[in-house]
Amino acid sequence: MNPVARSLIRTCAPAFVAVLAIVNSEPRRPALSSPLAPDAPPPAGALAWSQLPADDTLAGHDAIVTPDGFMLVHAGERQPGIAPAAMRQLDLRGPVGAWSTLATSGEAPIARLPNRGLPGSRAVVDPVEGVLLTVCDCREGNTFVLDLATGVWSHAAGDAPLPLWYSLLAYDAADDRAIVFGGQAFGLGDQAVASGWAYDLSGRRAGWRPLPDAPFKSVYQAAAVEPASRHLVAFGGLGDDGLPVGALWRLDLERAEAQGAWEDITALAGPGPAPRMGATLVFDPDARLGVLHGGYTAERDFGDVWLLDYRDPAAPRWVSAQPDGSDPGARSGHSAVWDPAHGRMVVYGGTRRGPDGDVAFLGDAWALSVAPPETARPTIHLPALFNAADVPSTGR
Repeated sequence: MNPVARSLIRTCAPAFVAVLAIVNSEPRRPALSSPLAPDAPPPAGALAWSQLPADDTLAGHDAIVTPDGFMLVHAGERQPGIAPAAMRQLDLRGPVGAWSTLATSGEAPIARLPNRGLPGSRAVVDPVEGVLLTVCDCREGNTFVLDLATGVWSHAAGDAPLPLWYSLLAYDAADDRAIVFGGQAFGLGDQAVASGWAYDLSGRRAGWRPLPDAPFKSVYQAAAVEPASRHLVAFGGLGDDGLPVGALWRLDLERAEAQGAWEDITALAGPGPAPRMGATLVFDPDARLGVLHGGYTAERDFGDVWLLDYRDPAAPRWVSAQPDGSDPGARSGHSAVWDPAHGRMVVYGGTRRGPDGDVAFLGDAWALSVAPPETARPTIHLPALFNAADVPSTGR
């Protein structure tokens, strides 16, 4: 990539994370205005589910959107103890898309526990460098990098003893780093931890360095970064007391190295989703709208949808949504990504309990289109700072 273009992209990185994901996609949807009228739920027709092509069953996995517009699915298990045969990807460049296999080689992460897949392994993508980074409970280390252009895995430079699964892992575009918090630690009786770390994803690859601990110990949380505010927002999870959590936390990534960077905003956001674990959260960066879906407790599975209006970070608020159309049903342990080309959340896989309590692994995929009504918020147009040819090809 041209050095000048790279510098400009890094400078504007928070705004460009979503844009880079669709460089080779269909034309971008029209920019959306504010998602919600001041005290009203979304109008009928503002959200609608539609079904996408199904694939093999999978749960406990993660998914990211690649720079060329694919939803790449990582880790998890097809059934308890059965790992997926290969990395699969759903083409998001068209409205429906098709599944295919991404051929990989090199030092692929392998589960530390025998006869297991990699449930709870988390991944982020650096869209400028074109790499996926994962943190996992793995045999040869805890941090691995996949070059999306070549499909080659490698053990990440500067690895650290991070025996974590079901942690919070996020990409901080402004500082070109991965941030990880919490999760469960093997060797400690699956004890939840609060430790935080940052991994340098720049060309230096300086490795992990510790951050101040989070003020909670939870696993199975739903979390995503709201790019404009540079906040990592996390909801729910399983608390250290073994009970589902209904708390909403946020981390100011700009202050992640300082004590007190985490803030409990549960009361600030008002009445919201019931306590749960295993849900997903994604953000629409144009509308500054979080979309929460699914989850479970010991008593029930959830299939509801909640919106987190984040236009004013000082006054976020939850709104219960009622999408149109057939819906994917209750589930947990699924993945969700934001597809900026079509203004939708894409959900895949997970598990659901039947009436007899048996757990079924799922392989269906769904899209929730989000089309907020127009308001007076001005549209912001970003300059074109790069050419499509500058983004590395994955050779698909």
